[in-house]
Amino acid sequence: MFFMHVEKTAGTSLVSLLRSAFDESKICPQPPFGTWTWRAQEVRGYELYWGHFTGDFIEEMDPRGSRITMMRDPVDRIVSLYDYWRSHRWSHIRSALPPHPYNGPLIAKSGNLASFLTTDVEFVRERIYNRVARQVLGRRFEMLWPDQERVIAESIEALGRFDWVGIVEQFEPSVVLLSAALGLDTSRLSERANSTHVRSDDDPVYERIEPTIPTEEERERILEGNRIDIALYTEGRKAVEDRIRLSRSA
Repeated sequence: MFFMHVEKTAGTSLVSLLRSAFDESKICPQPPFGTWTWRAQEVRGYELYWGHFTGDFIEEMDPRGSRITMMRDPVDRIVSLYDYWRSHRWSHIRSALPPHPYNGPLIAKSGNLASFLTTDVEFVRERIYNRVARQVLGRRFEMLWPDQERVIAESIEALGRFDWVGIVEQFEPSVVLLSAALGLDTSRLSERANSTHVRSDDDPVYERIEPTIPTEEERERILEGNRIDIALYTEGRKAVEDRIRLSRSA
């Protein structure tokens, strides 16, 4: 099973559920710093893989494996990512994280949401916008860019090959469908899509922050730059809601 985790889509909660279904020795360990660097030949033999990998990794490992992922409203996801990154303490950013352009917390912590979306155009395009499509398509995304219509069409087609897609805004019914298929107990499961703002004062890595409320201009900028993921989310959410309705009427 491959859980393609997109940042800030309640992945922590879903991972806790999935881990309960597998022997710990059969779960692929996370690479250093959470950045997916494993190559297929390095980690064969596990039964559960979860992380920020792309469709390329799945194809290299086993294209017949079960594929699952979680999606979230693209505007909310990006604002949540900005807040999560800027909740990192400066001491941690400077001492434990890689340099720019791989240090998202450094960029987020250095200004407001508007500057975060405009300071480094290349970083925003490659690291922030359209993350679902980029992960689903892998290298194919850049091969098709900048033909956004083809990217949308192929990413929707690729998403259709997933065995399960969950929606954060329909978290509980989405996970009930997955749990039923896996025979899992969801009684202790809780959504954690917005846990960034609940921090301990003595946490050495994170600090408390006030949640960001985007302006209309910032929302429009995110919508414009995130056009592919918005189309993908719209299609995915409709499919998920159709499955939820069918399960309730069965």
